[in-house]
Amino acid sequence: MSQSLIDSYITEMGRSLSGPRRLKSDLLLEARDSLTDAVDAYRDAGYAEEEAQSMALADFGTVAEVAPAYQRELALAQARRTARWFVVLMAAQMFLADESWRSTGAWSDQDPTAGYLFFTRFWDYSQMIFVVVAVLALFTFGLGVRYVSAPWRFARATGWLTLAVLGLKALASAALLLATPNLASGMVSSISLTHPASLFTLLGLAIWVLPNWYVAISAVRCVAISTARRLGTAELGRRRSALYP
Repeated sequence: MSQSLIDSYITEMGRSLSGPRRLKSDLLLEARDSLTDAVDAYRDAGYAEEEAQSMALADFGTVAEVAPAYQRELALAQARRTARWFVVLMAAQMFLADESWRSTGAWSDQDPTAGYLFFTRFWDYSQMIFVVVAVLALFTFGLGVRYVSAPWRFARATGWLTLAVLGLKALASAALLLATPNLASGMVSSISLTHPASLFTLLGLAIWVLPNWYVAISAVRCVAISTARRLGTAELGRRRSALYP
């Protein structure tokens, strides 16, 4: 059975949506299946193929009418992904920070100053608060989304707040690295084929750097996707291609 009108509709819908590939494919497949079932029903009722497709599309709604609901799902999915990976990142790196302090002997030859201890304690509590907020965001985009009147704003806020926290985290990490005696030198010296902590140090550096980039990219996508409903089809296509090559 020819599906030329349906194919054109699904193609246009795909161009107007931006978000995680798998969910987007599932949504488009769901739309295609619904339209195909409607066409089959009209054909069984005696309508010609093209007329059946036109009637099915009229019942389903135009892309401009249907796409916002689909885009909402994509925005919420990207926000959930961003918040989920942010929680994993912060929890893992809080643990690694403590291990780095112990394994490198950062303060082996002197005691930390009062100001240093205050800052590290303040930053530890701040990270805990960030994790709690991210967990609440996960709830908001999960079970609690039905009670949120403007989920687009929460999705966009998740992206911006994540980027802001990652920026603060980079500054705090740099400050602690510079202010902690023997930390940087201890990490460098431990990277040796014969040093027992070498593998842990290399793994720690990888876990420290790469996930930050991944979460940052996810946050950027979250911001872009959550504003997609205000964009035209052409602009959406360009953004989608840039974010999901």
